[in-house]
Amino acid sequence: MSNNLFGINIFRFIFVLLLQGLLFKYVDFKLIDIYIHPLFVLLLPLEIPMVLALILAFALGLGVDTFLNSFGLHAAVMVALAFLRPLICAIIEPISGYEPGQLLSKESLGRSWIIRYTALMMGAYMIMATLLEDLSISWLWLARYILSFIISSLFVLLYQFIFKIRV
Repeated sequence: MSNNLFGINIFRFIFVLLLQGLLFKYVDFKLIDIYIHPLFVLLLPLEIPMVLALILAFALGLGVDTFLNSFGLHAAVMVALAFLRPLICAIIEPISGYEPGQLLSKESLGRSWIIRYTALMMGAYMIMATLLEDLSISWLWLARYILSFIISSLFVLLYQFIFKIRV
């Protein structure tokens, strides 16, 4: 990782951790949980070694668990998400393929690709997080999953459409 790329990802790591822990922790909608921290894994470079991605995801999840008192739930789900990311990227790979050093952003891959990517990644995250948190499947679980998925995905997409993703 170049120094610029390293610095931007460290800033993004701290930013989403503090945003999740200090702002979204206090947004209480009863059925809806807003999770912005998966954004960090979504925006990691494509060429990042799997071990490093898993370690960073675990560290961020552990940080979120510290803020939310969730005893490893987010650490586990973030590691699973980082593990699934290459598979999801392979499933939605453009016909021309990914170019070396290509960013996973709307600027380099287009809006429809980033919306599909965000929906798949956030959907996977929300299913795992909601299932682990509730440990059951019910109509309430389904409503909570759908509402949390929609709101969290909108926040993640909003970030990606407002800020130009560099490096």
